[in-house]
Amino acid sequence: MATYREWQRAIVERLQALLGSGRVFEESVPEVAHLPMNDLGMVEPYAVLWFGQRVQGGPGFNSMCGTLGSAHRALFYVGIGAPTGEVANDVAAFVTDSLRGFRPVGQGELIEDFSPTIREPLDMSGVNPRVHVRIAYSGIIDV
Repeated sequence: MATYREWQRAIVERLQALLGSGRVFEESVPEVAHLPMNDLGMVEPYAVLWFGQRVQGGPGFNSMCGTLGSAHRALFYVGIGAPTGEVANDVAAFVTDSLRGFRPVGQGELIEDFSPTIREPLDMSGVNPRVHVRIAYSGIIDV
């Protein structure tokens, strides 16, 4: 059986295949030295994944075997960084098309989910020409 971390890694690898390995980061906005830049010094599109915790799946996902045997829902955000809003929205649509319906390590399909309050990390990179779009996803996992 796969672990929760393997489930996370499958999502990271899916986005790395889509955007390139140097354009996908976990849990924080990278420093400017690690951001992909074009020849004009503008930020190229990239993604940052913020994984949340596994929470109870809710009615219909409970098991007669107790809590540990029940399926869970796992929530995460994908933040898209880009030089303009148009590019950010185009990449966000591309990412959603790739993730929606994806079954990481054979678990439940990912869906686009609701977005509660988003805590934007403080941008200390000094790069001003960036636009961020956040998209929430969730999936049912049995790990």
